[in-house]
Amino acid sequence: MQASFAWDWGLAAPSMGIWKPVRLEFYDSAKVRDVTFVLSDEETEWSVRIGVHLETGTVARRVKGTLTFKLLGIEVDSPVITVDETSNEAGELYVEGSMIVAKDAVKLWWPNGYGRQTLYNLYVKWEDDLINSIQLRDRDTMISEKIVRVGFRSVQLRQEKANDRGLMFYFLVNEIPIFMKGSNWIPSSVLPESSYDENYVKFLLYAARDANMNMLRVWGGGVYESDYFYQLADELGILIWHDLMFACSTYPADAEFLENVKLEVRQNVRRIQHHPSIALWATNNENEVAIQQNWYGTNGNKNLYVEDYKKLYVETIAPEVEREDKWRTVLISSPSNGKKSVEDGYISANPQDPLYGDVHYYNYDLDGWNPIVYRGGRFVSEYGYQSYPAYTSWPVRVLNNEELADLINHRQHSPLRNAPIKTMIEKNLPLPLETSPNYWRDMIYLSQVSQAMIVKTETEVYRSKRLEHGTMGALYWQLNDVWIAPSWSSIEYGGKFKILHYWMKEMLAAHHVVAYINTLKRLDLYAIRDTLGPDEQWKIEVNIHRWDSFMPVDKLTYDAITVPENTVVKVDSYDIYEHLHKKNLAPRDHLLLINLYRNGVKEAENFVFLDKVKNAAQLTTSPNVKLTLATVSCNPANSIVRVSIELSVSRPVAFLYMELTPENSALKQCQFSRNGFLQFSPIQTVYMQCVDPGCKSKLASSDISTLSVNRLMNK
Repeated sequence: MQASFAWDWGLAAPSMGIWKPVRLEFYDSAKVRDVTFVLSDEETEWSVRIGVHLETGTVARRVKGTLTFKLLGIEVDSPVITVDETSNEAGELYVEGSMIVAKDAVKLWWPNGYGRQTLYNLYVKWEDDLINSIQLRDRDTMISEKIVRVGFRSVQLRQEKANDRGLMFYFLVNEIPIFMKGSNWIPSSVLPESSYDENYVKFLLYAARDANMNMLRVWGGGVYESDYFYQLADELGILIWHDLMFACSTYPADAEFLENVKLEVRQNVRRIQHHPSIALWATNNENEVAIQQNWYGTNGNKNLYVEDYKKLYVETIAPEVEREDKWRTVLISSPSNGKKSVEDGYISANPQDPLYGDVHYYNYDLDGWNPIVYRGGRFVSEYGYQSYPAYTSWPVRVLNNEELADLINHRQHSPLRNAPIKTMIEKNLPLPLETSPNYWRDMIYLSQVSQAMIVKTETEVYRSKRLEHGTMGALYWQLNDVWIAPSWSSIEYGGKFKILHYWMKEMLAAHHVVAYINTLKRLDLYAIRDTLGPDEQWKIEVNIHRWDSFMPVDKLTYDAITVPENTVVKVDSYDIYEHLHKKNLAPRDHLLLINLYRNGVKEAENFVFLDKVKNAAQLTTSPNVKLTLATVSCNPANSIVRVSIELSVSRPVAFLYMELTPENSALKQCQFSRNGFLQFSPIQTVYMQCVDPGCKSKLASSDISTLSVNRLMNK
């Protein structure tokens, strides 16, 4: 895979040899290799087209027999097709059948958060006519069967004219416009042979589902994932934006290469086409914008590179995908202007135009904690910021600070190195002294706080811009990692959550309140609802807190907010600084804690800083954090240890973070119910779950350490 040769988040570790299992197949007739599934959404029924790709060996061969199709568990006429045909020179034969399924006979498949992921088994059987006439022949070699799981859903990529300018860009799922929330998936290992580890794939996809994601973008520099990956995405309701495996490069366009590409595309699209989770294909990652912006010095012979680009993606890959999958939209590139790019001859003047298609947006200069720096787009398919893996993920027991710095710098593959991380910390948080013995422990923690704040701010701006700009997707870069190194990921290699991933569950929640200071220094307040059903009445409280008080000093209340289904409501744009001035409240001493209530129950919370956190003088006093293990239990059957943790503090804590000490390396994939949060109550209970092989660990309170911004400002 292309990422085997290093990326700005990964090492160079090219794998060699055959990396998938090799098996011998023996059959005397035909083999059902792949099954494709295409739905047409009629008024009261589904029109189903089932494509069967048969293999008759490696040469042309005449076969006679029957193909039977059944949707198991559903009362529907099951077609039986008589076949008497000759396969092509490669031994391939395509046969298509159809059936009609009444809509009331099946349940819809929905993305995560919108309904159930109902799946049905589609059974296909080939039986050769010779099965009853040749007594000595093994009957099994004359029969081939395959079962694939399918879902009944419609997915459309809509690009109609927008109300302002440009074109919309959103997914209509089962006739419902859905805001796509999620991340970008890179291979789970830099070694392809390790990337199919089902336990780790399951861990990562469940982590995405549990964080309220409904889409992942399979990035084009990796691999076509395992069958298990797509099966699990189907089960979890995670839609897949799928790049073809071409990324950030200029590729050949000679006849031999193009034939090789056709085979690659054909085999992989056929293999995974039937999965309801596949939402869209894009033939490459960033290659249109690379040519237009001269990333690789192609301007000296630009016409040639443009010609090769079109030959590969427009004339070869896209038609091949469309032949094999007549159910989904094919984009030529990501980012691109979508339909506008086609009108522009596939290379737009600005492939990152926020009025069209999808954009990739990265900011390393302006203050990423400030919401006004994010212009948005119709669909933001990449954005993010770097942080360091947890302090305990590095070999800190054998490295001193200088050696750890060398290792971190060695593994930092971004061309900008570590400067953006430090710069953004310095803008908003106390910067530790480089001479401090805890310098790297503190910097790593602060990098994760800063990353979480930047991605939170950007994500919530994009969610709110559904209302004003038509933004309908936010996929941050990136979900996972391939080694312990500085990167944009929210989950470290091995499975440890960064602060960002802990926050994702709240910032992507189906019912959420978003607030931020706009360009006019007013507080914009939004109620966001990503569920279906009748109008609801919500209540929002905006509590003004001092940094040193558990109780608010003032409060704004918004009662009886009518929130329709699947929408964003702008609740207010309030002059909060004028309010503070009238109350004689200094912004640097205060912040806003915001609560959302549905049916009288608090369902979501958020916060807004009114000044830089580093300017909050009250944080210089120690909060006296005390951590107690209330309960510890381990289930020997699955080696899962569950811990109840009580956190008591004498004053509010900014970004309270917990981590296991390095001595507890035997515990794997530990997750807290919350982490890196603001604690504005004297006592809070948090839960932790880990994998403890054999239940051998003996946890004590001293095995979990805490960090906070208060501690760093108290020095």
